[in-house]
Amino acid sequence: MDRRINLCLAMMSALCAAASAALAAERVRVEGTRVTLQPPAGFTAAKRFPGLECAGKQASVMVTEMPVPAHEVVKGMTTERLAAAGMSLLASRAVQVDGRDAVLLHVGQSAGGVAYRKWMLIAGDEKRSVLVVGAYPEAAADDLPASVELAVLSTSWSAPPLADPLEGLPFSVRPTAKLKVAGRVGNALLLTASGRIPQRSPVEALCAVAMSVSPVRIADLRRHSERRLRQTAQVKGIRILSGTRGKLGGLAAYEVVASAADAKTGAALRVYQVIAPHKGGYFMLQAMVGAGQVTEMLPEFRAVAASFRARAALAAP
Repeated sequence: MDRRINLCLAMMSALCAAASAALAAERVRVEGTRVTLQPPAGFTAAKRFPGLECAGKQASVMVTEMPVPAHEVVKGMTTERLAAAGMSLLASRAVQVDGRDAVLLHVGQSAGGVAYRKWMLIAGDEKRSVLVVGAYPEAAADDLPASVELAVLSTSWSAPPLADPLEGLPFSVRPTAKLKVAGRVGNALLLTASGRIPQRSPVEALCAVAMSVSPVRIADLRRHSERRLRQTAQVKGIRILSGTRGKLGGLAAYEVVASAADAKTGAALRVYQVIAPHKGGYFMLQAMVGAGQVTEMLPEFRAVAASFRARAALAAP
């Protein structure tokens, strides 16, 4: 019995290796990332995030690069933490992608009344990591789960660093004298005082500009903005100091300034946020800095917001 099981496993490994080799010649680079992979049939470049999508099948492959060691990301993917994020862990296994050790998770999650399955690949090194998530409806046709899994496993992370950190983003902003472009995390552009991520300390100025990944209907902009602010994971004790209607790149927007504390250290912070609805979702600029630096940095945050421009196809609410 053991010999038969081992033979089956060996045959499966050989088939997966052969499939990966066959796919390698057809890989494409995911715009805005260093990742190349094989698109499943019918998938095209995604509009709201770095990756691929097939709207007709409610399926996607999303790529997120992070300035965090891969083993730290793996450590965070426990059953308990996944459950806290609304996901159930179905299976986990060690894999090899592009000659590197990686971990592949299979999880379940419900969103918008639809049950989904996700293949989550975690790869990288001691300094950076890449998370590739292939999602599809639980009730999908039999061939979709396998094709999404193969696409995720075809990941290669050997392309050179991005020459343009704005590549593929649906917006543009300009740095300021005191805020430098530090890099990307998914579809978010990060600016910091040092021009590096992660920050040197929780009170160093950080400004993130992004677009919502999923379609969102905003009926009450003020209420949505305040609710979104309170969902900010890295801070606690949020107290709204002011809220003002305004513009972001010509779009109707809502600006909030709030006091908060860093969730880990308790350091006093000020948070600045602007949200502007657009067709199918919203743009968001969220920035924070130590409370003692707010007088100096709030004008810098507002200068970044003033430089914001949306891609024309996404600007209409």
